[in-house]
Amino acid sequence: MAGTGSPFTPKVTVVRLPLTNAFALPGGQVYYFSGLLERTETADEFAGVLAHELGHVVHRHGMEMLIESSATGLLVGFVLGDMTNLSVAAAAGATLIDSRFSREAEHEADAFAGAAGNRLGFSPLALATLLERIAADDTMSRTLALLNTHPLTDERRAALEALEVAPAATLPAFSEAEWQAIKTMC
Repeated sequence: MAGTGSPFTPKVTVVRLPLTNAFALPGGQVYYFSGLLERTETADEFAGVLAHELGHVVHRHGMEMLIESSATGLLVGFVLGDMTNLSVAAAAGATLIDSRFSREAEHEADAFAGAAGNRLGFSPLALATLLERIAADDTMSRTLALLNTHPLTDERRAALEALEVAPAATLPAFSEAEWQAIKTMC
């Protein structure tokens, strides 16, 4: 995370669960579920997701949500007379597990991933390709777009396309041997 201003050293853990998701916790811990790894076809897609999640760490989105949830829990506890910190702990735990961020936070994390791809030599568009495969926009998602915490996949692709450098400048994020080791770790 050199050059990002983040004091955290990232730690990536692949968790054997069929979920097609990844998330980051405050402090640099990133979890990538085996269900998503199975749907990830290229090293660049894997790198794009990691860079996106690290973007949440660098921008401290998880910490912001944790603070917001704690403040809400304190307010609820005060109003209901529950000052035992149970409501605060419940709100904080739910926030960490939920891992949803606002659309603005998602845009920031995507922009971080795009910049990282350009800087490190992998295609920022790989993230959009993976998103299209696992979460393509359908009629329902477009209808409920105002309520979604994530931007539409089409919007995300367009933003990443705007960030990508010339394709000739891209390199694989990992060697073939490294990518095979990642794919078979679960």
